[in-house]
Amino acid sequence: MYIVPRPDASDYETAAQVLAEFASTGYAKTSMTSLAEAAGVTRQTLYNRIGRKHAVLEWAIGAVVRSLRVDALACLADPERPTEQALLDAFCCWLGPVVRFVRDGRYGEEILGLGNAARRQTGSYPLDAFTAEVTDALLAGGVREQLREAADLAFVLVMAAKGLLADSETESDFRAGMARALRGAGINSSSK
Repeated sequence: MYIVPRPDASDYETAAQVLAEFASTGYAKTSMTSLAEAAGVTRQTLYNRIGRKHAVLEWAIGAVVRSLRVDALACLADPERPTEQALLDAFCCWLGPVVRFVRDGRYGEEILGLGNAARRQTGSYPLDAFTAEVTDALLAGGVREQLREAADLAFVLVMAAKGLLADSETESDFRAGMARALRGAGINSSSK
């Protein structure tokens, strides 16, 4: 079940506010009352719609991941963007906001780790799906002709993005590093 957001807030914005609350106080110290306030609902509504605190965390992460993925896929699907630009924009839409989340909250890394662990337990790991989508973009963009070669390159790019996520202080740092990774992989503006 999902929290019914305030009329002026999207699901993403509500979920991002909930995650920011977790990131500012840490999982153990975050109360259901503070989460309800962040979501713009009463504590009882939060319990009735979602339940326990871990379920709130899972819901918030899921809502944010879905929204970021939609933005990233829109970049990959844009036929007007050269392949390098589409890939760069997609990675920045997908993980750029996560850099900010991890750096802005004192406990951002803890919450990201809990979210990754929850995704692995459910068998739903978003980076696996994103790797497949990058593979498709590489094949469609003519960067690679063989599926295995494109899949391997997509894997390398996703691993580079994960490393940059851990190492970048800002979204701009992430973008610059990802642009360099794409150039290093031989993907440039002339790739169509």
